[in-house]
Amino acid sequence: MENAGSVPWTKLNFFDDYWLDFKLNVLRRWYSPKLVSQYVDPSLRSGGVYHSAEWCPEQGRYLMWYEYLPDAAMDEERYVALAESADGVHWAPADAGTAPDPENHIYRNTVYLGSRGVHGSSVLRDEAEPDPARRYKMTGATRACAWRENGIENSAVRVSVSPDGVRWREDAACLVWRHTSDTSNCMYRNPVTGDYCVILRAGFVDRRICLTRSKDLKNWSRPEVILHPGADFNDDAFATQLYGMPVTRLGDSFLGCLWLYRTSCGDMDFTRMTGFIDSELTYSYDGLHWMRTSRRPLAERPPAPEFGFSSLYLERFYPSADGTRLFLVGNGCRTMHASQEDNARFRAASGEPLSAALIYEIRPDGFCGLEANATGGYVVTKAFELCGGEVFFNLSVPFGRARFALLQADGKPYEGFDFGDCIPFTGDALRHRPAFRGADTASLRGKRVRFALKLDGGVLHCIEGRLRPWVRVPQASLGDPCQL
Repeated sequence: MENAGSVPWTKLNFFDDYWLDFKLNVLRRWYSPKLVSQYVDPSLRSGGVYHSAEWCPEQGRYLMWYEYLPDAAMDEERYVALAESADGVHWAPADAGTAPDPENHIYRNTVYLGSRGVHGSSVLRDEAEPDPARRYKMTGATRACAWRENGIENSAVRVSVSPDGVRWREDAACLVWRHTSDTSNCMYRNPVTGDYCVILRAGFVDRRICLTRSKDLKNWSRPEVILHPGADFNDDAFATQLYGMPVTRLGDSFLGCLWLYRTSCGDMDFTRMTGFIDSELTYSYDGLHWMRTSRRPLAERPPAPEFGFSSLYLERFYPSADGTRLFLVGNGCRTMHASQEDNARFRAASGEPLSAALIYEIRPDGFCGLEANATGGYVVTKAFELCGGEVFFNLSVPFGRARFALLQADGKPYEGFDFGDCIPFTGDALRHRPAFRGADTASLRGKRVRFALKLDGGVLHCIEGRLRPWVRVPQASLGDPCQL
């Protein structure tokens, strides 16, 4: 068997039933994140947009990047500002050493001007990058005002790099897309294909989700549509468009926040500029092909006049430094998505900030779970190769109990690993390792194993470990059935 370290750390979430072979008396339940804080840059009346947040271990702090508009009547020209946090929840402007310029609305926490504006920026801290000078990567349409003067090919999506997320320079060789892309141009690394991927719009204000990819950041594929609007949940009221989809890779899976732009079928304009935004969770096993989940907002918009009541753009997930918490940053707006003229009017009429960064928290891998609300819940997975010798369960059984068994491919328990051999578990754990009387899961390393669970009054969120699918033959990962 190959070295366990070469097998990805796999998390079996239960967004679908594909990795299950049997379930009884359980139902899939969806969970929403909880709002824990909000951040308004004190220098910005209109607030920031397009947030990215990361834990930066080499700096011992969390960083958040976001765009702001020096002039609300010039939507394309935005600058990138920086905030910092010690705990991932409470944020303050970071002093980037920028010389303030009140006349041009440049503040001390401004880190990037984008050669007269950047639009749709997204920041990735690239742990796999061997060159420390390029550890941080930003994708966005720089020279964002140029298309108005010279055509849409003059506000292209480019890559900029930084050693610390503060000092940025554009890499002229890394042109992602020759046109502007008015959405979150989110980059992520894809270990399944060995590519960098960027989510963008492939046509000017074509509101569908497109993807381009590259192995070297210089040669990019032709963008392809990966998600197209389907039938809306209320066809009489809305004509839904897909505004964007920021993506985060967690473990060997990919999570997206799909921005559902609710427009009006009565709007005859060539491009609909008024509407509101909801955000739905999406997921992918390979970073290329995407599935929607509950068809409802991941977090509901609050009542007016709270931030997010008009539009709620959920953006990026970021785990806590110790991995025990999962945060989500979003942009909560008090005004509808509208034209530049409307934006200027809203800003002039309001004496309060129009948007804020909203920080949510959710249990790691807690977006959904298999719930047994009474007794008799039973779950059996497909077969996996147990490559690392350990398997962990993320589950909550505060008043019930969970029992575990490790089964052979034919469904018969391995000796010493039947339900009767298991020490029942009651409690709440992100990483519970099943305990068996007189047996250790490490003895099954390299074996073909089905994971079985009997659940009374609890929820199973996730199974994780160094695992790879083994239906007839072993596969490389959840996302690559071709590499056998």
